[in-house]
Amino acid sequence: LPFCKIKADIFGWPSDKVDAERIKHNLGGKLPDSVCSALEMAIGGNPPTVFASPLLMSHLRKRGMAIHLLGVNSVEKLAVATKVGATAVLTDRPAWMASMRKDGRLDGLAKPA
Repeated sequence: LPFCKIKADIFGWPSDKVDAERIKHNLGGKLPDSVCSALEMAIGGNPPTVFASPLLMSHLRKRGMAIHLLGVNSVEKLAVATKVGATAVLTDRPAWMASMRKDGRLDGLAKPA
């Protein structure tokens, strides 16, 4: 990836399930089910495993990108964010996240480059 120019400052990806149904919905239902199923095999998961590579996250951070994990609403998803080296998490449960921060559970997030 060092040869690819990146125009963004932030790389964000969902922590929740990505499957063929969600892919089809997000693309306006324009793709056949077989293509959505193939895309699920390539980029699907809970969270999507294609993005859950600590090596990829480290590479992007070295290039100066912040890594945001979206939809972190459980201890398990917070553990994924820490494991892959996310620099920030976004949640639908701000009071819960505040308690996680108070308990030091956010201290394991990576520092931006």
